[in-house]
Parts: sequence; C-alpha cells; structure tokens
Amino acid sequence: MAYMFTPYFERVVLAKRPSITRDMCIRVVKNPIRVETQTDQETVRS
Repeated sequence: MAYMFTPYFERVVLAKRPSITRDMCIRVVKNPIRVETQTDQETVRS
C-alpha cells in the first residue's frame, strides 16, 4: 500500500519537526498502540 502525505504535512509539519520521518508516520499508522471505535460503530480512531 502506498502512503501519501499532504503538501502541508510535507512542507510545514515535517519541516518544523526534523526528528519525525515519513517512515515513522507509516509505522504508527500500521501498528497503532490502541484503536477506539466511536459510538456510531462505524468510525475508528487510532
């Protein structure tokens, strides 16, 4: 699966936080510490 980042995230967020890499972000999405299902039973937040 290819992961895409918004231009804002690439230009602003990653530029302000050089210790965070794209690979780190992908690892977090793939392996969340916890997952919470909202009360509508459809929306999942990691």
